[in-house]
Amino acid sequence: MSRSGAGGLRLQIGERPQFNVGDSFREAGLRPLNAEELHDLVQLLIPEASRDELEKRGETHFSFDFGPTARFAVVVRTRGSGLLMVIRPS
Repeated sequence: MSRSGAGGLRLQIGERPQFNVGDSFREAGLRPLNAEELHDLVQLLIPEASRDELEKRGETHFSFDFGPTARFAVVVRTRGSGLLMVIRPS
């Protein structure tokens, strides 16, 4: 994301992935994610404690490392039957 100048990545069921660049969002040029794909991605990344929090509160925040030099902050929210995940470099 940092190479493209993006400050984050927004993933939402039924919408094309979007990069946050400055004050706006730009489509990443990928097809929309379905519910199963986004759910599987969240399950791959989310720690156990955050799963419990997401189930109870409908929202959770956590971070993860991707290799030795990249760290990301993640927000996951459920909205009705929808799911939103925002990933930002930290």
